[in-house]
Amino acid sequence: MKYDNRLLTNFLDECNIKYEVEDETVSFEYDGRYLYGYVYNPEKDGEDEDGFVSGLALLLPGIREVAPFDVKKYLKLINQLNQDVPLAKFELDEETNIIHINVAVPLDSSPEMDDLIPGLVRTLVKAHNVFLEAEQK
Repeated sequence: MKYDNRLLTNFLDECNIKYEVEDETVSFEYDGRYLYGYVYNPEKDGEDEDGFVSGLALLLPGIREVAPFDVKKYLKLINQLNQDVPLAKFELDEETNIIHINVAVPLDSSPEMDDLIPGLVRTLVKAHNVFLEAEQK
């Protein structure tokens, strides 16, 4: 997969949002949340000669650190939430036992980042709130 984060970094520059790029990931703070993001192109399918951008992914990292004895409980919870919450995907990093939420959407040839980024951030925040509510049950 190829990464071209110019769409994301140009948006952040226009909004005067500071960011850092490490490897192929852009880290930044938006609306009080620390996020990671990247724009990706598949290397084979879906890419035309003009470098058609195929997707944008945002990650809300570290929403919960899970104790080793609670891993099965949280795996069951995130599996259920992955079925119930549209667009958002909950993941447990098995090396660190930390849960993250990510969203990924396809992009057309001229995406409106002014609408897309805030909408995806709202989706991540809503998913986080659903996670917190489900965790309390």
